[in-house]
Amino acid sequence: MTLSRQLAGGGRPLLGLMVLALLIRLALLVMVTGMPCSHDQCDYLDLASGVADGLGLATHDGYLWPPGFIAFLAFCKALVGDNLLAPRLLQVLLSTATVPLIFILGLRFHGRVAGLAAAAVFTVYPNLVGFTHLLWPATLYIFLFILGITLLLGLEAPTRRHVAAAGICLGLAALVRGQALYFAPLAAVWLVLAAAREERRRRLGLAALLVAFTLLPILPWTLRNAATYHRFLLLDSTTGRNLYIGTNVPPPSNWDYGFDERRRVHGGRPRCTQANIVDADRCEVRNAVAFMASHPGLMLKRVPLKWADLLNPSSFVIRHARLDKYPHIFARPGLSILTMVAAGAWMAVAILGVLGLILLPPWTGRGLVITLLLYHLSLHALTFGMTRFRLPMVPFLILAGAPLLVGSWRRLAAAGNARRVVAAGLLASLLALWIARFSRVFDVFLPL
Repeated sequence: MTLSRQLAGGGRPLLGLMVLALLIRLALLVMVTGMPCSHDQCDYLDLASGVADGLGLATHDGYLWPPGFIAFLAFCKALVGDNLLAPRLLQVLLSTATVPLIFILGLRFHGRVAGLAAAAVFTVYPNLVGFTHLLWPATLYIFLFILGITLLLGLEAPTRRHVAAAGICLGLAALVRGQALYFAPLAAVWLVLAAAREERRRRLGLAALLVAFTLLPILPWTLRNAATYHRFLLLDSTTGRNLYIGTNVPPPSNWDYGFDERRRVHGGRPRCTQANIVDADRCEVRNAVAFMASHPGLMLKRVPLKWADLLNPSSFVIRHARLDKYPHIFARPGLSILTMVAAGAWMAVAILGVLGLILLPPWTGRGLVITLLLYHLSLHALTFGMTRFRLPMVPFLILAGAPLLVGSWRRLAAAGNARRVVAAGLLASLLALWIARFSRVFDVFLPL
C-alpha cells in the first residue's frame, strides 16, 4: 500500500485531528504574541540575523552550531524582518504536518485504530505543542526526522526511491540537530538485520544508499567548513563542548527549572584554547576521552544523574511558566494545573511506551524504536541531560504505547516472565529517576 493510500486510510478522524492540532497551536500562538526570546533562542536569532544580512554563519562563543535551524530563522527574517510571528507560525504548520506522519507510522506498527490514537496523543501532547512557539530546533527537527523514518518504514518493502528520500530527510534533520547524522548508520544496520535472510543481500545496497543520501545534504556544508577552517569538519564543532560539560569534576549542567546551582558551562578541568575551532573541538574530545579513562567510577556514578535530568517530569513549558516568561503570568493554581497536565502527560507516555515496547508481541519497527531510544540514552550518558533533549524520543514512545490506549491490554498477558521482569525493572528505574526530581517539579503543590 502506498503512503498516500495509507494517509487516505485515516479518513475524517485524521483530518479532524489535523484541524484540532492546528487550532490548538494557533490559539497558543495568539496567547504568546509579543513574547520575547530568551537564552539560546536569542543566540539563534542573532546568528540568523548575520546570515540574513549576508555576513554568513558566525561562531557562537567559539563554537560552530549546525546551520539548519539558523537558516530557517534567517529565511523568516528575510521575509518579514524581526517579527517572531513568522517562525512561530511556520513551526505551528510543521507540527501540524507531523500529525499524519505519526498516523502512518502507527498504522504500519499497530493498525489504523492505534495509528489514530498515536496521532491524537501527538496532537495534544503539552510539550510538543508548547515548543511550537519556542525558538529552539525541536519542532523542525522532529518533523524532518519523523518524515525520514516514515519514508523508511512506511512501506512493507522499501524501494530505492523511498530509502534515498529518507536519507535526504535524515541529512536535513542532521543539519538542524547533529544526532540524526550518527543515527543513520544504526538505521542502516537495522534495515539489513530486520529483513529475512534471503532479502538481506538486497538490503545491504539499500543500507548503503541510506547512508550516502544522508550525507548528501551535508556535503556542501562540509566543503564550506574545509574552505573556512582548513580542516575536515563534517557538521559542527559542539561535540567537545558537550563532552566538557558531561565529563568533568563538577556535576553536569542543567538549565531546567530548579537547577540554578548547576547552570554553568565553564569550570572544572582546563579548557582548550586553540584559535582554530576545529582544533579546539578535537582537543576537547581527546581530553574528554582521557577524563573518562582516568575517572571511570565517577562517569558511571554520573549516569543516573544525567538520565534523571533527561527524563525529569518537568519540561521547558513548566520552566517558562515558573519563571514568568510567558505574557500571561500564572498564579499558583494555574501553575499546579499546568504542572499536573504537562508532567503527567510525559510520565503516562513513558510508562505506556515501555509497556508497549517490552510486553506487546513483536511489531514492525520495534527494533528501530528501541535502537533510537538506547542511542539517545547513550548520548546523554556521555554528555548531559535536560528535558528538551528528550523531545525527539517522545513521538516514538507515543507510537509504542498507542495500542494500549485502544484496548490491547489483554495482549500483555501473553508476555513471558522474562519480559515482565524486564518491564518491571525499567518502570522501577523510571520511578526512581522521577522521584529524584519530584521536589523540584511538584513543590508547587506544597504549602507556602
